[in-house]
Amino acid sequence: MRLDKWLWHARFFKSRSGAGIYTAAGNVRVNGTRQIRSSARIRAGDTLTFALHGNVRVIEIIALSARRGPAVEARALYHDHEPPENRPKTPSEAKTAPRARAELQRDGRGGRDGEDQGLDRAPREPAREGVQQAEPDGGAEQTAQAQHRRPPLREGAALALERARR
Repeated sequence: MRLDKWLWHARFFKSRSGAGIYTAAGNVRVNGTRQIRSSARIRAGDTLTFALHGNVRVIEIIALSARRGPAVEARALYHDHEPPENRPKTPSEAKTAPRARAELQRDGRGGRDGEDQGLDRAPREPAREGVQQAEPDGGAEQTAQAQHRRPPLREGAALALERARR
């Protein structure tokens, strides 16, 4: 069976063309040998090594399939030699490289517990003079100065006409 077709059947890639481009770039090793052809032939018992989503995957092919079936069928096609505790649990964790995630956690800027630190909210703007900050519940009243910060459109248009006449 073709290498790109098997990677697609095993659901490592969303499309067969994506698997073909990835393998043609020479990113996959079959039994330790770098493959630059997406049409390389594979069979049961071969070992594939490739980097995907920031993790090196070592996969042993158990079976070949005739179709791209559901995920349960796809998982039966291979044995993953990567320990389960190192595998990312969500796609967003897979996109963040483990080293970068560790640096973010060490600096207190996020990582897995970023939502606990309130990093999902935008930073508050500093208060301007004469303007009260809105309460977290959104029910704060503005001062008289803040209410008259901008003139209404009619007054603004009159000012523009006055400036034009000068």
